[in-house]
Amino acid sequence: MGALSGVKAMMELMMMRGGNRGLETPWQYVGYGYEYSSALAITGALPTNAQPGDLVVSVISARAYNGDVRDLDMTTPGWTVFKAGTVAWVAATIYRAGMAPPVWEQPYSRYVRVLTFCYRNPGWSSIKLVSLLAVQSPVDVDVQARNSLILNIGNTPGTSGYWRLPNTGESFSQRYNTRSSPSLYVTDANIATPRLVENVYAYTSDGGAIRNIILVAY
Repeated sequence: MGALSGVKAMMELMMMRGGNRGLETPWQYVGYGYEYSSALAITGALPTNAQPGDLVVSVISARAYNGDVRDLDMTTPGWTVFKAGTVAWVAATIYRAGMAPPVWEQPYSRYVRVLTFCYRNPGWSSIKLVSLLAVQSPVDVDVQARNSLILNIGNTPGTSGYWRLPNTGESFSQRYNTRSSPSLYVTDANIATPRLVENVYAYTSDGGAIRNIILVAY
């Protein structure tokens, strides 16, 4: 697993109240906001139908510079940022009325997609990073709470072939899919009962340097 700045794999982030062992109802997908820009300060769009208390997760996919994706920092206060190397790949927070949208800054101009997803489940308390791998590789996710949400994300700086999911025994819903550069693929699944969900990742046969991001909320 690549080096993480500010977080460790499987680090639990207490976002609202104290942790719990499960939720009474499945997660509801609310929608997403989208921005595609080459500006030095890229402002993501919050979903217009978000409500206070919702989980919002913002993820980027960026074109490479000299063969490497680097130097992208998420600067908006109040977000928990998951970072690998010099890139803030994903951030999460609780939606509040009037909150500022996520902003990524970069030292030079290149195209970056910023997708901000919104999910709803009364009583959710935590989100944790399971994996931020720089090479596509399957990960086993140990789900310990009822009605946990797994976000399974794949991205690559170039164009990609068709994105695919392995057989995990779970039904993942596709929320975003683009094969054009920089390519991004976002899926999620509600896991009703605690168990080990094996072989979680997203892959494509000709996408170059693929990064997998996996998070769990409950």
